[in-house]
Amino acid sequence: ERSPFIAQVTHAKPFNANQVISYGPGIQREGVLPNQTAEFTVDARSILAPCNGKIPPIGCTVTDKDGQSVTPTINDNRDGTYRVSYRPNKETKYTIYVTCDGLATKDTPFLVNVATKIDLSGVTVSNLKPLVKTNVEED
Repeated sequence: ERSPFIAQVTHAKPFNANQVISYGPGIQREGVLPNQTAEFTVDARSILAPCNGKIPPIGCTVTDKDGQSVTPTINDNRDGTYRVSYRPNKETKYTIYVTCDGLATKDTPFLVNVATKIDLSGVTVSNLKPLVKTNVEED
């Protein structure tokens, strides 16, 4: 009656949000380019049965290291999976949170380094002198 503790009681969810998984190039640590659309998949098929075939809302936030948000688009594939796309607008680190009915899903948050790729395949280096000799006998 005079307890100093206040408890918030909520209804138990019929599913485990940790069973909702995300995968794809848009949440890989490296490889996302600035000003280009990045995509990944959210797979919620494992919670279809406990939710009587109705998956609770899938959510996503994409925020850069300065706290600026990028608005993602979530498309329902109508098979228990969702395609999420976003377009990072600068080279920096982004944090991506994926939720199901407001609960964090498996492996959330995802940390993504957005950077321009530099193609070094056409670069050649010449006239370098070795700094370290190995397996060579001295005279």
